[in-house]
Amino acid sequence: MIFQEFAQLENSLQRKVRGTGLGLPLSKKLAELLGGSVSVASQPGLGSTFSAAIPLVYGGLQPFSDVLLPPEMDHERLPVMVIEDEIEQRLLYEKYLRGTGFQVAPARSLREARALLETVRPAAVILDIVLLGEDAWEMLPYLKTTPETADIPVLVVTTVDDRQKAMSLGADAFAQKPVARRWLLDQLRRLTGRAAPRKILLIDDEEVSRYLLRQLFPSPPDQVIEASSGGEGLRFARDEQPQLILLDLVMPELGGFEVLERLRADPLTAEIPVIISTSKSLDDEELAQLERYSAGFLFKSRLTDGSGARELARICRGLGVGDLLAEQEDRPAER
Repeated sequence: MIFQEFAQLENSLQRKVRGTGLGLPLSKKLAELLGGSVSVASQPGLGSTFSAAIPLVYGGLQPFSDVLLPPEMDHERLPVMVIEDEIEQRLLYEKYLRGTGFQVAPARSLREARALLETVRPAAVILDIVLLGEDAWEMLPYLKTTPETADIPVLVVTTVDDRQKAMSLGADAFAQKPVARRWLLDQLRRLTGRAAPRKILLIDDEEVSRYLLRQLFPSPPDQVIEASSGGEGLRFARDEQPQLILLDLVMPELGGFEVLERLRADPLTAEIPVIISTSKSLDDEELAQLERYSAGFLFKSRLTDGSGARELARICRGLGVGDLLAEQEDRPAER
């Protein structure tokens, strides 16, 4: 598990030091590129020893194609050309687009990008400005003045702080690294005209409670995903990327407080708004913790009297996900 991208073991230190979970996977990939390997020996309570074995004589670069193409293009997903030389950034984009209607078509240089354009027409381009010593500013006017690519939206995502130059050369969006997943998907969907599927995730071990929560949505989203445990909810949140999560606090094995902490610690789920749905009496400390990490509260005692629907509508409008309740404002408050 620890050698998988974005994976971290749960412990008290991890909660204080927020990493991305990319260090060990990248170390392993780099060692293997050099013909070596990375291994670990660990004993609970004693510690872990990580070893890297690297050959003294490097065998040289393995031959690769002129264009760094994905192993397989999914015809159901829109290709997004990512012009980026850093492997960790390409891995990040692949993770960001996983489970969406987009996929990465990577290029490590301007030469690879131009070659890739001959075989793949991307729905959008994500462009870094500093590439293996190249000045990628020239790529913007090239894309925007070439008839075949002029209508392809370009997102400049880079460490260079020059938004004005990027926009004047034709960029459709600009951000400095590190870029948030939510921003990236919002921009891609806006620029390509592909609306996000409306998804909500209900995490509650009680089937009756999940049924009552579903009734709060007068116009059901495209997909209502139900999780009967905290662990299942965390998996669905990562894989499905819902627009909204409704989370119970009292569940066996993995309670809502811990689920909320893990959602906020994971880069893939940190920005998904969470509404707490509970019948638990909360003390001041618990309320303060939930107010930091959640978007609002729905008390289960109000799920059947009409006030729950009104409160959900208010919270959703404040979060900017009012489309999940598109018909709410046109209907009577009581159900």
